Amino acid sequence: MKKIICIALALTVLFTLSACGKKKQEGTLFAYTDENGNIVTEYHEQEETLGREAADDEVKITMPLVFLDEEYRNDIKKYCEDFGYIEATVNEKKQTVTVIMRALSYDLNLVKIGTTVMRNIGETVDSGEFPYVKRLESYSPNFDELVMLVDGEGYKKDAQHSLLPYFLGECGMYYQIFTTANEYHCTVKIKDEKTGEIIDEKYYETDNTGKEF
Repeated sequence: MKKIICIALALTVLFTLSACGKKKQEGTLFAYTDENGNIVTEYHEQEETLGREAADDEVKITMPLVFLDEEYRNDIKKYCEDFGYIEATVNEKKQTVTVIMRALSYDLNLVKIGTTVMRNIGETVDSGEFPYVKRLESYSPNFDELVMLVDGEGYKKDAQHSLLPYFLGECGMYYQIFTTANEYHCTVKIKDEKTGEIIDEKYYETDNTGKEF
């Protein structure tokens, strides 16, 4: 179940998209990991400046600062250079980092993330973790609905069968993190391959803080 755990952890990192310009950071945030593995931050104030607005062919993404590796949290300029971003600023109060990238780069990232989601689902089908799983029958363009074919009898007998729709729902919402700004949701339908009956249906929803409801 390692893959399920990894996806669940990844989904606690949520992104919000914006098309307008905002103020730059009011200072510089330095972060490092102490001997206990905790992230420690130090904030050095500086005069406030205004950030330029993103152009029509650019996209602005704001994400939690902890999403960045320690190397990049300590060197935002290097973060921009390594990933090809136009600009990055840090908001110490909200513990976020905002990056501006070309729209083309953003579109390519969506393709990569969609591919990653499908690969994760495919690997789960082939892994044997859910032996009753047959194949993914269908999915919506935004991954807000997934239909998985299973051996109905095997699914019902597995005491841990609820992990399957949960994992699929997390995968669907993971993709949406990069496409929506406020809430993410996914309906998962488990379908008996032999009878065509929907034997289980789950609805998952989360807001942009990662809180499920």
